[in-house]
Amino acid sequence: IIKLQKGRKNSLEKDCSIFDHCIITNVKVFLKSIAYPYDNLNFTFAKNNFTLLYDMFTSFQESYYEKSTRNPILSPSTFLMHAPIIVIDTSN
Repeated sequence: IIKLQKGRKNSLEKDCSIFDHCIITNVKVFLKSIAYPYDNLNFTFAKNNFTLLYDMFTSFQESYYEKSTRNPILSPSTFLMHAPIIVIDTSN
């Protein structure tokens, strides 16, 4: 799980429970020379191009709890505005 924040260190005025986009377009995790995910993500939060990240977020719950249904705690709009986290499942 990757979450990014900017401009919140030592600031009492800013809410530390909210995460930031930080203008990134791709993320990879390397474990024993294997890249997860294999393909580039090519997401852009500023252009509302985050559906793949939201799908990765919701499918992780399904994989982790070994259930066939998804019940995400965050709606797509809340995910985009307050919690743009990146979840990479390395179990497959």
